[in-house]
Amino acid sequence: MSPMKFVQQLRMNEAALLMKQTDYKLAEIAQSVGYPDLFSFSKAFKKQLGVSPNTYRKQ
Repeated sequence: MSPMKFVQQLRMNEAALLMKQTDYKLAEIAQSVGYPDLFSFSKAFKKQLGVSPNTYRKQ
C-alpha cells in the first residue's frame, strides 16, 4: 500500500468513527480529517467505503 493510500485509509477510518459516535455535521467531519470541502470528502469516502457518507451514517 502506498503512503498516500495509507493516510487516506486512516482519514476515512477516523471519519467513519466520528459519524458513528458524534452528531457532527459532515462538513465538520470532512474538515477535521483534512478535506477542504464536503464534495471532495464525499467523493473520497464513497470510493474508499463504497457508500456515501449520508448512507453510511444512516446505517
